[in-house]
Amino acid sequence: MEIQNYVRQDSATRPNRILKRFKILLVEDDMTYRPIWEFILDLAEKNSQFEWVTSGAEATRRIERSQAGKNKFDLIISDIFLHGPITGLDLWARYHTQFREKMILISGIDPMRLRSNMKVEEIFPSYLRKPLKIEECIETVYGLLHPLRY
Repeated sequence: MEIQNYVRQDSATRPNRILKRFKILLVEDDMTYRPIWEFILDLAEKNSQFEWVTSGAEATRRIERSQAGKNKFDLIISDIFLHGPITGLDLWARYHTQFREKMILISGIDPMRLRSNMKVEEIFPSYLRKPLKIEECIETVYGLLHPLRY
């Protein structure tokens, strides 16, 4: 084994070949959140790459293209209120079966109000309320990318 193929991650060393590179789609039309999300994603999972889109329509195109190829998204994070006709709730309604435990909705609205706008039989997605709490975001992203296996 070649020693130079090892990288340091979370105070443990592992070979490069076993590190999973997570692919994340971030759907947010407010670009002021971009540096905040870059910071959050870097702390939650250093070995990730993310794509940023500003509309539900562009998110739909990226998800469809991703689903058709080998590089599927591991996580989708979407604001609820976006420019254009497709909202974050529309994305959840369309993709919740594929991303049941791999989608986070974000908004400033009260979670109970959000729940009242959803169908009773719908599963409630992971939700982060604005203003974002950095630690809560990091824990949520990390938890969805690294679910505990019993």
